[in-house]
Amino acid sequence: MAQVLVVDDALIMRRTIGGMLEKNGHTVAAEAGNGVQAVEAYRQHRPDLVTMDITMPGMDGIEALKQIVALDPAARVMIVSALGQQHKVFDALQYGAKSYILKPFKEERLISVINDILENRTCGDFVSERLGNRMAEPEDKLPPGVDLAAISLPHTAAFASEEAGESLKVTVVRQFMQRDFAELSRLMAERAASGVGQFSLDLTKCQAVNDGVAPGFADLLEKLVLAGRQVQVSCHTQDYLRFFRNVPALGPVEFTLLKK
Repeated sequence: MAQVLVVDDALIMRRTIGGMLEKNGHTVAAEAGNGVQAVEAYRQHRPDLVTMDITMPGMDGIEALKQIVALDPAARVMIVSALGQQHKVFDALQYGAKSYILKPFKEERLISVINDILENRTCGDFVSERLGNRMAEPEDKLPPGVDLAAISLPHTAAFASEEAGESLKVTVVRQFMQRDFAELSRLMAERAASGVGQFSLDLTKCQAVNDGVAPGFADLLEKLVLAGRQVQVSCHTQDYLRFFRNVPALGPVEFTLLKK
């Protein structure tokens, strides 16, 4: 089980998270009430995982995340954020956070996200052990018997979602991959079944769209349109012209275009 650093300025929240962790076999390696304490605690304890609040006195969670990742690029940090801070969650994911969870949350959800992060890092550890920190080298220099394509690499969350009433906004925070569509499709299907009628997709935060995944986005948007949902998409003008303008089924979609 994992050694976890719990970071939050509220004592009751630290105790709540700690209790959930210990109930499920994990250990609280240390607690911190602000970013400065978090960085120092990480330096001292080198935990397997960090749960990181964002808004704290002094140094906030975003700056602490940056400094922890600078200390240890392989650090596993999970953002624990309040509703209304989604824009900061996007920043945290791009600065190296592995995933996030929004308050209030249930124990099952917290442990599920933590276990997903730990499982992904196990794959990363396997890669490091097998490749001896040579992942940037050409394949012909890899150790004998190691097939890079066969190794499952860890990946960070591809998108963040924000639900308000009957609307759902999804913001893509890194370049999408084929394996990400299953999670996004499942989220949208669940929300549609629960009564959400308006879907918004933001593709402007990073290089989200390319030739490999554009058909997948188009297919997903088409399904929402056919299901009678209102669909809004924010994307870069060149991506719209290249990937979406000539798809007849996307006529009802409301596009907001931004120049790069």
